[in-house]
Amino acid sequence: KNIKFCSGCMTCHKTNKCVYQDDMVEILEKIKESDLVVIACPNYFGNMNAITKNFIDRTCPFHEEKTIAGKAQT
Repeated sequence: KNIKFCSGCMTCHKTNKCVYQDDMVEILEKIKESDLVVIACPNYFGNMNAITKNFIDRTCPFHEEKTIAGKAQT
């Protein structure tokens, strides 16, 4: 998938939408519809890789609008 790196513009904090209209739009919709999301990635020096960190950063609109609040977490 083509997922651009977060630029840190903070627009998503104001509008609940990212300025980038890339494949992450489709992925965010699938996350909204899902019951569970499992994220797995390589471990480099005790940390996640840049692609996974970017993915998590790009879910920021969920945190602002509380879209996934109430879903099961483990």
